[in-house]
Amino acid sequence: MIDNFVYLMKSLTTKDKEYFKGKTIMIAMPTYNEEKNIGIVVRDAFNVLKKITPNHGVLVFNDGSTDSTGKVLENLKKKYSKLKVIHIPKNKGVGNANNVIYKSVKGDILFWNASDNQIHMDEIFTMLPHIKDNDIVVGNRVHRADNWLRRLMSGCFSLALRIRFGLPVKDIDSVKIFRIDVFKKIKPESKTAFIETEILIRAKKKGLRIIEVPIKHYPRLSGKAQGVRLRIIIPQLKQMFKAIFTRW
Repeated sequence: MIDNFVYLMKSLTTKDKEYFKGKTIMIAMPTYNEEKNIGIVVRDAFNVLKKITPNHGVLVFNDGSTDSTGKVLENLKKKYSKLKVIHIPKNKGVGNANNVIYKSVKGDILFWNASDNQIHMDEIFTMLPHIKDNDIVVGNRVHRADNWLRRLMSGCFSLALRIRFGLPVKDIDSVKIFRIDVFKKIKPESKTAFIETEILIRAKKKGLRIIEVPIKHYPRLSGKAQGVRLRIIIPQLKQMFKAIFTRW
């Protein structure tokens, strides 16, 4: 377990605290077979939120986990009254999970993160101040702690989409902070991992304000990465090529 004191060293300025204390801020994440990580990330999510505003909550989408992730989450609900969990019986992939999250989340501001603990919850303090003047804040994993194949695939994917659509973002599939009303303006439809790209493309076309800021990325300490499975990558690539070679 990573020492929680590392997470809580960051904070907001007094001016930022005044701005955000009246906002309802949510942290949401999809999860699949993260029994060793989910307790840590939920705990840290509530720890950082309590430092920002009393109006907060955490939403976890359990994407058909086959380990004890679901049981861990149900136990966590007994401890955290502001934890909401959506369970589905069969894994449908991160795109479907995010589609449900973006349609379900309520409040003013959403910090979307993964549940693998590779981006610590205290990065909300790095990213959150920028949402005051923007609609979407993307966290750029400057020194990404993944294997070379994952970094190469992500880099090529992002480069192609930046060139085609002029997106002002290098790390498209990274964590994000949204003004929640963004989802009413652009209404994302994708149920594949392409949903993150779809949101940025539609946001740019709507003239919404997008900014990218550098964040830290840590090695995975437990569990297994799921993002490179063919049944996730192939539908995402199909939608990417459709977007590139047709008019959106």
